Amino acid sequence: MGYRIKTRQYEEELTGCLSDYFYKISSKIETKGQCKIEVRNQWSPFKDEDQEVHQEVRQEVRKYSPRIDIAVGPFAYGEISCIEEYNKLSEASNQFINRLLSQFKENSKGFPF
Repeated sequence: MGYRIKTRQYEEELTGCLSDYFYKISSKIETKGQCKIEVRNQWSPFKDEDQEVHQEVRQEVRKYSPRIDIAVGPFAYGEISCIEEYNKLSEASNQFINRLLSQFKENSKGFPF
């Protein structure tokens, strides 16, 4: 099995685990309208932009925009603002995020970046 396939499988498994975790948290956080909490695999920042309404933003899609392996959020596009939801999500998952960052720091000690 190739490296890419293994990586993709790992991303999908991790996306499932994170979806379960954030689903439990989202039941405790009040969200409004389109600002729902979700986890996406291979997320692209401008993929879901409405073509007619956000003409200016679509022009920027032609610029380099890397795919994010796994993204968590309420995803805000165009005129949508999810600041309150981001803040609530950050507060609710604070310990989890800190543990992830600590583990990342530990795992990356031998890497030159």
